[in-house]
Amino acid sequence: RSRKPRAERGRQRGGGEEPPDGGDDAAGADEEAATLARLVRLLQRGSNEAKRCWDGFCDRNAPRSKGGSAVRDPRRHSADFLREFLCAEVPISGWVAGVELAVGEVPELQSRWNELADMATGDDEDPWADPHLLVELLAFGVAANLDAAA
Repeated sequence: RSRKPRAERGRQRGGGEEPPDGGDDAAGADEEAATLARLVRLLQRGSNEAKRCWDGFCDRNAPRSKGGSAVRDPRRHSADFLREFLCAEVPISGWVAGVELAVGEVPELQSRWNELADMATGDDEDPWADPHLLVELLAFGVAANLDAAA
């Protein structure tokens, strides 16, 4: 049995599609997916409830392995799949608590939060009510501190 080169394996993860040109967009998507996968892994480590929530989400939505079971490894899913889980399945209260904790512990996140909150407020939106904004901030923090979820 021949195996695909590592760069070609797992391209259609989590229902995602490979970018048509395979260029910089693909590299950016891979980085984003890796960052979001780290965020999911941190959630799993921090809470059995979060792990059960992820497993249930995968059982309902993830592609199946050759053995027929759902793919649950966050590193094998697209950024879109991971973002859908993070924004739709994790309660907003969990993100609020996470952002408050992260901003208090990671100084560079405070200025990033201020920027994001100012943008949301300028659009007459409550920054604390948008899970996408909160996930973006925490993903920024995870990307800046790669050893946090290695």
